[in-house]
Parts: sequence; structure tokens; C-alpha cells
Amino acid sequence: MMTYRKSHFPPSCRFGLLATALAIGLAGCGDDGASADDDTGGDGDADSDSDADADADADEHLFPKSSIWYQDRTGEPPHPQSEAVIAWMSQAGNSFEPDGEFRIDLSIKVLHADDSVPFQTFEKTADFYESTCDYGDIPVPPGGSLEGHANTDYRCQSDGDCHLIVVHKSKQLLFEMWRADITGGTFDSKPFYGGCLAIWDLTRDYGWNLQQGLDYERMGRGNDCASGDAAGYPIAPLLFTPEECAAGEIDHALRFILPNRNIRERIYVAPATHSTNPTAGGVNAPPYGAQFRLKPDADLKAAHPEVDFDNLPIGARAVITALQKYGMFLADGGAIALTGMSDFHSNTKYCDHDLYEWCDEDPNRLLHEHDLKFIRVSDFEMLDNGGPERTWTGDCTLLYHYDNDSQTVIEN
Repeated sequence: MMTYRKSHFPPSCRFGLLATALAIGLAGCGDDGASADDDTGGDGDADSDSDADADADADEHLFPKSSIWYQDRTGEPPHPQSEAVIAWMSQAGNSFEPDGEFRIDLSIKVLHADDSVPFQTFEKTADFYESTCDYGDIPVPPGGSLEGHANTDYRCQSDGDCHLIVVHKSKQLLFEMWRADITGGTFDSKPFYGGCLAIWDLTRDYGWNLQQGLDYERMGRGNDCASGDAAGYPIAPLLFTPEECAAGEIDHALRFILPNRNIRERIYVAPATHSTNPTAGGVNAPPYGAQFRLKPDADLKAAHPEVDFDNLPIGARAVITALQKYGMFLADGGAIALTGMSDFHSNTKYCDHDLYEWCDEDPNRLLHEHDLKFIRVSDFEMLDNGGPERTWTGDCTLLYHYDNDSQTVIEN
């Protein structure tokens, strides 16, 4: 099997991906350079039997299929404000970074734990906020690693997001921690430091049932409440995987980010439940929770006659189709527009890392981070999910809490 010789995908903070935005409006490592307490503003061993090395099931959904993440939005009319938002974002400096290009960050890892994986206790850091974060022991799979690091241990070796994301399917739980750091490196070493943790019950719809109607008053973990992302919803279900790219089909919505200055100031809409102080966009900037849908092929080909769409890598084509069908949700602040799951702990690789220094040199690659950089914000429309525009106040009242003894998420 192929393994990395070096990291070919960007750690999120190297390109300014915003860390979790918590109750005081922290900016993490976002583009405005604010620190975690500022009120402003991979090399996986493919032959390993480690619990961390688990190829995703392309037909598997983390949450109920009724959730908004899995709904086909083809043909739905755009939001009444779509034209104004896209026009504003089409001005220089108002959309994706860098240079308005639709690039891809493939640094986020999702680990898988079974019942043999031990749960570990962590020490809260200054990045853990009692009003909006969950506390409990976390399953830490042997052989795993954190977001954005080309090493096979759990040390946070940069001032990045260092997300620790673990799916425990038998317990139907998703653990998403921001700023994890197990300084000894191994899964069971100490000390284990952790920032904000969100623990999700994979059997709940959290008010996201679009077919029956979104529950705007009981959305997600609670209005004004954060998660592992600034918008307040989970990260993992919005990441495409190398397995999905290889299959040529992604059957869910995706996750995108923008610089804080290009996100509507302190405003969020469903399915988001949170915004941050560093957001600074005006009334025509998209709010957290905004869902964008890519225009049909005919429009893309007319806008980009220089692109040979028929010869795009299979993964790039799959991403395009998913964006046209399911769209993408504004989830965090920073740079590099689209995020997918790292191939670090997967047997399926985006390219042949053994033969090629850089993925774009591989003619048989599934996907490279620059394959869709020709796409511009003018190629999208904004959709309407209804509900009020809310102003973030920092007054989070969690709808659920995690019971560490029973390992269940309980409604408050």
C-alpha cells in the first residue's frame, strides 16, 4: 500500500482556517490573527490494523437521512437575497481566499473507534468554555493523529486547530474536540489537554429535518451555542472522503469557510446556531449557516470555456455534482474555501504519494487541492432555509448534556 513521504496537504492554520468560535467570540487561528482568548475579532500507515485506520462507507450517513445535510436541493429557487449577496462577494477581496479561488483543504482527519478503544480523560484548557462545551471521556484510537499534522501521534505541534474527531458507531456518538493535545504522543499517554468539545448523538436530528420543517427554536445544540465549528453544527458529516471520490459519488452537503471580514457581522441563520465577534461583513455578506449551491454544468461551461470538464479527475467531478445537488454550508472563518477529509488514515489515497512529489503531477489522481480553483463565487446561488436571522449575543443555553457514566447525550 502507498504511504506518504511528506505532507502534501495544508494544515488548516497554515492557511488561516478559523478555529472553533466559542461563547466569547474567539477567533482561533483565523485570518484576522486573533488569539483564542481575544474578544476581537497526511502519513497514515495503510497496512495498519489500528482502529484509527477505517475506510468510510460511501452509503453511510452519520446522522438521520432526514437531516438537512442529505437533502437534494436541485431546482429549488434561490434565496431572495442571493443575487445581492453574490454580487457583493464578486467584488475584489469579498469571497474566497486566496485570490477568490475555490481551493480545497484536505487536512481534517476523522478517526473511528470500536468497543475495544479505551476512553481517555482530558484536562480542560483555557479554550474550554463551560457554557457551550461538553465534558466527558473521549475514545482515542491507537495509531491516530490530529488534524493538519503529518505524524502518527496526538501531539498538537502547531498553533493550529488540532481537531480530534472520533466516530464511535456502536455507541452512536461523534466526538469533535478543538485544540486537542496529548503531549506524550500516544493514545494513552498523559497529559491530555483539550479545548472545547462537542459530543453529538448520531441518532438525533437536532431540528435539522428539512422535510418536516426545521425546528428553528431547538436547532443543533442550542441557539447561540458553538461546536467544533464557529457555525455550531458538526464537522464530520460535511466532509467528503477519498472513498467517495473514488466511487465518483458524494451524497451529502459540504463545508466551506470564508475570511471573517466576508461573513455578515454577528449574524447566523438556520441550520447555524452561532456567530463570532471577528465577523465584519455588511448586510450583503453571507451569514453563518448560509447554504450555497453550484450552478448547473451548462452555466459552468459557459463561464469557464478554458476548462475541460470531461477530463477533470473523478473526485473533482464528484465534488462538483455534490455542490450542484446538496450544496455547501458556511461553517467557519479563515482561508481555503472547501474542506474534505484527509486520506492520512485511509487505504484510498487522493493520489499516488509514492510516485509523485505533488498530487497535481499524478494524471490518475482522484483529486488535488487546486483542481477546482477555477470556480468563482459567481458560479453559486444562495438557498433559503427559512427562519429568522439571529444576532449572536453569546448567551448559550445548551439543549443537551453528556452523561459520562452512561455515555449518552441527554436532553436538558
